[in-house]
Amino acid sequence: MQWRQILNEVVQFCISYQKQKQKNHTHADDVGLASDTGFASDNVATSSLELNPQKVAQHFFQPDAEVHWKNTRCIIHSMKAYGLQDHRQAAYILATVWHETNATMQPVKEAYWLSEAWRQQNLSYYPWYGRGYVQLTWEANYKKADDALKLNGQLLKNPDTVMQMEISAQILVWGCMQGWFTGRKISDYISTQQCDYHQARRVVNGMDRADLIAQYAQHWEHAFY
Repeated sequence: MQWRQILNEVVQFCISYQKQKQKNHTHADDVGLASDTGFASDNVATSSLELNPQKVAQHFFQPDAEVHWKNTRCIIHSMKAYGLQDHRQAAYILATVWHETNATMQPVKEAYWLSEAWRQQNLSYYPWYGRGYVQLTWEANYKKADDALKLNGQLLKNPDTVMQMEISAQILVWGCMQGWFTGRKISDYISTQQCDYHQARRVVNGMDRADLIAQYAQHWEHAFY
């Protein structure tokens, strides 16, 4: 009788897995995310992508930092929706956001400490200046993001749409996975074959502050369960 019980448990697990897989696929379609990421699971170190608040507090923000957590959870939600499963890739993306947003974990505008009038007068690519968790810049890149996320021209009609948390998170995650920003993908540097937090800076911005962001990534990595 024992083998029948084991067989039944295996069958029930397979049924449950297929239901959850279909649920995730449907959710990705509902929120306008790509359900077919082309990101093979055997190329990543799979993880549930759940953070330990106490470990996060050791280097970043406290468990009661509501805005920080709201944005962080939104980013992780996008990671899961796009099929990103490697907690080290997730750690590097969060490290990038921590750096690019000056530790606010919120979408920011280029030269956010200055006025809109200053940006209009001094940025030749206005109004397509940097926005978001990473600085999406230039009209061509706004159009690329708009097309990829199927936003029907929203980013071109109103570039400030990038400042919306959910939109910014999708641009961040899918951009890093697909190599939008520099032509380099995060999987080029972080996979089962390697984990190079230093060189991974090339995914977003050359090697600017690469050592510092690599340190952040190590802390984020250890903050996952």
